[in-house]
Amino acid sequence: MLVLKFGGTSVGSAENMRKVANIILSESTSKIVVLSAMSGTTNNLVKIVSQIKNEENSGAVLEVEQMHMKYLEVIDELFYERNYFVGAEVLLKNIFSQLLS
Repeated sequence: MLVLKFGGTSVGSAENMRKVANIILSESTSKIVVLSAMSGTTNNLVKIVSQIKNEENSGAVLEVEQMHMKYLEVIDELFYERNYFVGAEVLLKNIFSQLLS
């Protein structure tokens, strides 16, 4: 059994995500795959929490919106089939709307 963990720059772009997928698929052994945040996400979340704590809500909202746009750009590059993109887009919208509520 293999345990494979990917995060940060290794999942920071659509191109890198494809490389990770190829690594995962190249192993026929049973495996557990752990994915953590895309590059920059943890820092963005820390910044958002800090802004909220300091009552800088407009800055926090802007940061969340910028993160949302970054993720939309990645899924646009990642998914060639429209229905996969739409599914990912709906998921992102739900997640980011929760961050803004």
